Amino acid sequence: MKHCNYKMVCIDVDGTLVNDDKFISEITKRELIRVYSNYKIYFILVSSRMPKSLYIIIKELGITELFICYNGALVIDGKLEFGERKFLFESSIDINDAKKIINYTSTFDCHLGLYHFDDWIVNKIDKWALMEIKGTKVTPIVSNLENTLAQWKKEGTAPHKIMIRGLSENLNKIEPFLNINFKNIITFERIRDTTFEITPINVSKATGIEIVSTLLNIKKNEIMGIGDNINDLEMLRYVGYGIAMANSPQILKNVAKEITSSNNKDGIAKALLKHFP
Repeated sequence: MKHCNYKMVCIDVDGTLVNDDKFISEITKRELIRVYSNYKIYFILVSSRMPKSLYIIIKELGITELFICYNGALVIDGKLEFGERKFLFESSIDINDAKKIINYTSTFDCHLGLYHFDDWIVNKIDKWALMEIKGTKVTPIVSNLENTLAQWKKEGTAPHKIMIRGLSENLNKIEPFLNINFKNIITFERIRDTTFEITPINVSKATGIEIVSTLLNIKKNEIMGIGDNINDLEMLRYVGYGIAMANSPQILKNVAKEITSSNNKDGIAKALLKHFP
């Protein structure tokens, strides 16, 4: 086994691990498996995606055991068989706050999605849902979201994430509502002009990584993180060595210690080859 200063590499999925066609390139797969075999480090997927989607990647690669979903709201032991639950950490959005958000945003022509563990509930199948289905390889359930929240409240369940997607002009109208009513109550990030991701307050990819690294007894300076979007900002600030993809916004590049190639040009593979020769 070869030696390296890093014992854990935390990798974002969309825009980082997968290319714009939502596939992991053969070069990247080969490098991940090589590094895993030669260095025996931990690869941790850190994503806003749901567990079911991440488990597809885990089974494809066969190189990870723990993974972080919903931007840190859910940390799962990936050694278990698909469909089984072992939450190492869980945080959810207050069900009453979720209801207020859904009630307000329903007045706009937007795609709305509620997520809890492996449940993905949408208000309709539209182009936004189809894009998400293509990317995550998971199919949602179409249902009335207010009724879903009412049922979840009876069951003592609450969403780990809410997704709002639509035209930028509609999201421009929704953003002040979120700022006025939910600032410091929930986390809402506009990861694209057309997309809001809403997750519980006081969780992030960094808090998820802290939970995993504590469990594995790995120090902060022994962790590398690679990401591409604003929801990776806290991760790159937290880890010992942060790498931004070339397709990242400038705010992420500013906090990174290194910039690798884009997700369409095997940026992950190139970073691994450089640091794990």
